[in-house]
Amino acid sequence: MILGLDLDNTIICYDGLFHQRGVELGCIPSDLAEDKETVSEYLKTHGMNDVWTRMQAEIYGPELHRAQPYPGAREFAEQAAASGVEVHIISHKTQFAAADPDTDLRECAGKWLRAQRFTGANSSVKEVYFAETRREKVARIAAVGCTHFVDDLPEVFDEPGFPSGTLRFLFDPQNRAASWKGGERIGSWEELREAVFK
Repeated sequence: MILGLDLDNTIICYDGLFHQRGVELGCIPSDLAEDKETVSEYLKTHGMNDVWTRMQAEIYGPELHRAQPYPGAREFAEQAAASGVEVHIISHKTQFAAADPDTDLRECAGKWLRAQRFTGANSSVKEVYFAETRREKVARIAAVGCTHFVDDLPEVFDEPGFPSGTLRFLFDPQNRAASWKGGERIGSWEELREAVFK
C-alpha cells in the first residue's frame, strides 16, 4: 500500500485559527461558527475579501505554527508507517502568497510538519511534495503510485489524469459534500483508520 495524504484542511486544521485571527482583527463577531468556510463566507459577503486574502497569507505563512493537526491525523500516519505502509504528503501549495511574496509558504509548512513530528527523525512520512497546480498534484499522485489518496476537495479526484486505480477518500468533517459519490467520504481520521485498516 502506498498512501497519499493532502496537507491543508486534511492534516492541518485551520478552523479555530481563522476564527481567532478574525476576532483579533475585529472583522468577525466572536459568536460566528469557528469553521474556516464560515469565516471565509462572512468576510466575502461583507465586502472584506482583501482581509480574507491577508489572513490566508498570515495563517499559511508566519502564523502557521499556531495551527493544530486534526485529531488522530498523526496517530494514523504513525500506525500506517508501523504497518509497513509507505506514506507521502502531496499538497497543492504555491511557494509564495500574492499578499506576502516575501514569505515562503512551503518552508513554513515544512517547519510545521517537523514540529508536529510528521517528518524528521523517526517520522512516519517518507516524502513531502508541493505542487504549483492541481494538475501537477494529480501527476505527482500518479508518479508516486498511490494506491490510496485522502483529500478534502472533490475537485482533486475529478481532475483529469487522477489515476483510476487509486482509492479515493474524501475528508469531510463538516459534512459539506454529502452528495459526493466519487469514492468513500469520511468524517474523521478514526473513520479513515477503520476504512483503510479494516
